[in-house]
Amino acid sequence: MGRRSATHRTRDRFHLRPARVADGSPPHPCRPAAGDLRQSDDLDKSTLTPAQFYERLRIDPHHPKTSQPTPADFVRTYEFLLKYCRSIVSIHISAKLSGTVQSARRAAENLGADITVVDSKSASIGLGLVVLVAAETLAAGADASSVARRARETADTVHVYLCPRTIAYLVKGGRIGRVSGAIGRILGVTPIFELYRTGEIRVVRKLYRGMHVRNAFAGLMTDGLRRAADRRVLVAGSDDPELAQWLRSAARSVRPDADIVVENISPVIGTHVGPGTAGVAFVDS
Repeated sequence: MGRRSATHRTRDRFHLRPARVADGSPPHPCRPAAGDLRQSDDLDKSTLTPAQFYERLRIDPHHPKTSQPTPADFVRTYEFLLKYCRSIVSIHISAKLSGTVQSARRAAENLGADITVVDSKSASIGLGLVVLVAAETLAAGADASSVARRARETADTVHVYLCPRTIAYLVKGGRIGRVSGAIGRILGVTPIFELYRTGEIRVVRKLYRGMHVRNAFAGLMTDGLRRAADRRVLVAGSDDPELAQWLRSAARSVRPDADIVVENISPVIGTHVGPGTAGVAFVDS
């Protein structure tokens, strides 16, 4: 066997991390189960593209449910990686949203190896931003403790806004009760969600019929980007490239120096917010 590298990183499969860190970062399957694909490896991103997932989401009468990897899943991946590296930094979806971090930590404790599990306190593009910063820190020659420290620092300041096109998928997934959902549809309510610091999702603003949703979301986004402490920005439109490019242009208008990456909303979050959701992730001040 060749010389082992010093550090490796793992991350959740479905945050759709930017392509620039696509090499050297093996995924862990925090995957949705949809209809007859329940618990199937067909939902692995390598075989089911985000576009295919969102198409299924639109037409499949069985709404997906998400499932987290088990400690045994992590043990298998960690054991494989430890053949090629001495240290692992494992970055995952917020512990307030999933038991993935707990599973990873149990596996790390059982193995007793040099494995650091980082709670990103975020999800989807927010998690992707934490991984991007960690990957760039590693590429610059940092050791495992420095990579983990930088990931935690970013997790403490990464700010995510999400705005669904409709609340229908929130109702289908049980995130909003059917009665509240019916009232919301009558009133034309569109919530804007925030993920910041606590690792929990909260409603930061409610828009009503007649209000320009895109402009309202862009306003929140641009206000945030004006105070952003880092040039890295991720924008996303779930299965809506035109929306993503519109957000990119809006972000560029206030931060021409920004390093903007266009991504998709991960299916695990997309299961609940649906296609056409606008998203932005940045490092707040």
